[in-house]
Amino acid sequence: MSVDLSGVDAKLERAKFHCETINAAAREYTEVDLPNAARERLSRFPLYSLNEDWQPILWDNVTLPSSQWGVILGEFVHDVRSALDQLVWSLVLANGGEPGTHTQFPATESEAKWRDDVTDRDIPQRGLPPTHGLSDDALALVYDFQSFNRMPRRSAVAAPFYKLLRLSNEDKHRTLHWAASYSADAPVNFRITPSGYIRFRKIRRPNSGVIIENGAEIASVKIAIVKRPPPDVQMKVSFTLHADMAFLAGDQAIARLSDLDPMVAEARELLRRALRLPEVSA
Repeated sequence: MSVDLSGVDAKLERAKFHCETINAAAREYTEVDLPNAARERLSRFPLYSLNEDWQPILWDNVTLPSSQWGVILGEFVHDVRSALDQLVWSLVLANGGEPGTHTQFPATESEAKWRDDVTDRDIPQRGLPPTHGLSDDALALVYDFQSFNRMPRRSAVAAPFYKLLRLSNEDKHRTLHWAASYSADAPVNFRITPSGYIRFRKIRRPNSGVIIENGAEIASVKIAIVKRPPPDVQMKVSFTLHADMAFLAGDQAIARLSDLDPMVAEARELLRRALRLPEVSA
C-alpha cells in the first residue's frame, strides 16, 4: 500500500521551529538577563568592608524564565513524538497491516525491555506489541533506533529518544516543565579593577548543576587587601560564569537545552532511512 510520509516531515519541521524559538529565548536569557542581574549584584559587593574569610556572593534580582518556555517545549515534544508514532502507523499500512491503538514508536532503554515489550511480548496478557504489523526490515530499523543501540552501554537513558519519552510523559500526564539556568562545570573567573589594591586570593565555584535563582550562590571568595584605594578610586568587580539551560519537572532535571536538537536530528535520520524501505519506496 502506498503511503505519504510528508506529514511526518511537516511535524519535524514544526518541531525545529519550536526548538529555534526556545534557543533564541535561551540566548537572550543567558547573554542579557543573567549578566544584567550579575552586574547589578556585583555593583553592591562591599569590597571595602570585607575581611579575608570566605565571603559568599549570592544571586538576587534573578527572574526565572517564563512558563511559556514549558508550553513551547510541550509543543516541540508533541510534534517529535507524534511524528515517530505516525511514522510507525504509516509503515504498518505500507506493509499491508492494520494499525490500531497499540501502534506507536517504542522507546526502550534496554535489550531486555525490548524483548519484553516487543519481540517476546506476552500478547494474551498484554495485547499486541506497538510494532505489530511492521515488516522485518521496518522492525529492524525501529530496533536500530532504540536508546540502547544509540548510546554506549549503560548510557541509554541519555539517548535523545529516551529523554523525549520522559518529556512527553511528563508533559501529557503530569505537569508543565519549567526552565531554569544552572551553573556549568567550568571555572568562575572574577576580576577586580583597577588592579593593585584588592585581589581575590581564592575562588570557590558552586557545584555543577546548581539552579541559578535568588539566594543561590554565584561563588564564594577570599580577598586580600594589598592596600586601601584612595577615596576617588572606584573599584569594579566583574566575572565570567558558564551557565546552561535545563527543563525540570518539580526539582528533577529531565533534559538540557542541548538535548533538543539531537531529538529532531535522530527523527529526521529515521525518516530518511524509512523512505528507503522496500514497502515505501516501491
